[in-house]
Amino acid sequence: PEEIYIPNAFTPNNDHVNDVFRVITGNVTLHEVVIYNRWGEMMYRYTDPKGGWDGRYLGEIVKEDVYNVRVIYSNIYHVKKALATHVSLLK
Repeated sequence: PEEIYIPNAFTPNNDHVNDVFRVITGNVTLHEVVIYNRWGEMMYRYTDPKGGWDGRYLGEIVKEDVYNVRVIYSNIYHVKKALATHVSLLK
């Protein structure tokens, strides 16, 4: 089975626990993660598998809300796939 874990919440409050939203992969190759607000505005994008979103947009922590997430990855057979989900930013 494909090993990919997408958290459904994070808390960017600088307590060093769950401060960054990261997609965690095992046997898949991560290509891109894009986070959008509820109006479709891109808040953050990363392509580094070790990357993540610290909840900031234009230098400021965004408001507590639910954000849409799009993940592009390849499975062990090099088939590119896309997932759409959401993440709650909690303060």
